[in-house]
Amino acid sequence: MPADNHELEAQAQDERRLGLLILENKDGAALSAGVPHLQAAADIWGRLEWPARRAEVLLDLGRLHDKAGDARDAAGAYDEALRLFDGLGDPRAIEAAGGAGEARLRLGEAGAALAVLRRAAEIADRINDHMRIAAANHELARAHIALKQGAEALAAAEKAHRQFAAYRKGIQVARCRERFAEAQQVLGDLEAMAREYAACAAIYQDELGRSVEAGEVLLRWAEREREAGRLDQAMAVLQRARELHERTGGKAGIATVLRRFGQIHQARGEAPAAEAAFRQALDIGAAIGDQDGISRTQLLLGQLALAQGREGEGLELLRRSAETAAAGGNLHHQEQALAASARELRARNRIEEALAAMQRWVEVLKQLGDREDALKVLGEIADLHQERGATADAEIHLRRLVQVCSRPEDRIVRARVRRQLGALLARRGEHQEAYLHLTNALADHDPVAEPGVCAQLQWQLGQSSLHRHDPESAQRHFLEADALLAIHTDDRLRVKVLVGIGNAHAQQGRDTEARAAFDAAAELSEKRGDISNTMIIRRASKKI
Repeated sequence: MPADNHELEAQAQDERRLGLLILENKDGAALSAGVPHLQAAADIWGRLEWPARRAEVLLDLGRLHDKAGDARDAAGAYDEALRLFDGLGDPRAIEAAGGAGEARLRLGEAGAALAVLRRAAEIADRINDHMRIAAANHELARAHIALKQGAEALAAAEKAHRQFAAYRKGIQVARCRERFAEAQQVLGDLEAMAREYAACAAIYQDELGRSVEAGEVLLRWAEREREAGRLDQAMAVLQRARELHERTGGKAGIATVLRRFGQIHQARGEAPAAEAAFRQALDIGAAIGDQDGISRTQLLLGQLALAQGREGEGLELLRRSAETAAAGGNLHHQEQALAASARELRARNRIEEALAAMQRWVEVLKQLGDREDALKVLGEIADLHQERGATADAEIHLRRLVQVCSRPEDRIVRARVRRQLGALLARRGEHQEAYLHLTNALADHDPVAEPGVCAQLQWQLGQSSLHRHDPESAQRHFLEADALLAIHTDDRLRVKVLVGIGNAHAQQGRDTEARAAFDAAAELSEKRGDISNTMIIRRASKKI
């Protein structure tokens, strides 16, 4: 530990310099090496009680997480930077607010994004920075669109558009026209949406001479038309995009258009036309060495072949797609191909191959920094092990997941995993540990929002309590389950709960109450038409 503040300051500056070198020169998973340097710098400035310097480094950290695709950590860094800058009255708070807002939008947290972007707009207004006011209103429009608030989005985009137009900011004006189009889509006016997309593409092509951006706008427009079921309009827009790329010699753009043509043909049930378009796209990709285009087209061809029942060909194309993406370093395409392969192999009961694909899928998700989806796939691997009767392998995966699901945002996955592990242990007769995991799972669920799941967990806890010879706890859990089933009707589960209540009474020597519960269970079971179960319950009642 350095002896004085000067040495600490020098150490913080060195750590920041190393972090910025990584931020500026690295990509993908290699960016993670910059995190400890920037975090160390921020921590040192915090110890030195220098909030402005700490906030500066946190902005750098947010940008690094952004570049790495880790929106959650980016939002956290920007949030803290905003708090510090706000406390100092520092106008750089607008950068932190803007970064936090964009990160929240990428996370799908549009409400939180809207709140922080409003803060950015307030700061821009206070410092009378017209360009930043316009930029903040543009981002507010995006948040309103994500929240399906079309009128508010139009109003915000119009404010941004006026400012950008006044300062002759052509690219920003074009972006505002696209926000107009998206807002009109939210409002359900597809003709107005089409006019705005056309205006946006014209600005890029005719006023700015930016053919690439014009082509990208046309593709997004066509996709919106396809999503709305207006396939003829989508095809017409795609034809415009194809003509644009043919005039400018953009072969990769032509291949992209052909893939979109193929998808629309497939949606129409025109499989031969779809395959022909995909094959043309594949040939163009091979001719220009476009690895990304090739892997994407192989994926689409594989999915088409599988839809037509050509299993071997389809799975081989998916395998090639993953390999091509890996060779080209495209983790996103690799993830899509592996996901499609894993799901198809699982659906066809090719369990060992599905497990291998899923393990590779998890590794790619980790490289992408997509922790949430990686946890979900690990959970699916545990499910698959249980389906094939490999409970030891399933237990290993579930225990591993319980350990790694430690963040607050892991609540949903953690609860499901604990529930699965508790059920597995209970089936094996290890009710003491099962009870612990089921109790923890219950704590991660909201009985108001999820009464059915909570009722099932209470029943499982009651069963484990009976096996632990704790009838008082068992009865408490069964009664909690019964109360929840008054909110969430599930007669099948309620029969089991009533039997559980009967067994709890029987263990405590309360035969009259036990018979009453069994009789109620038998009556409900008979009402459901489950004659076999009804007979079993009545026999149990008579033995008391």
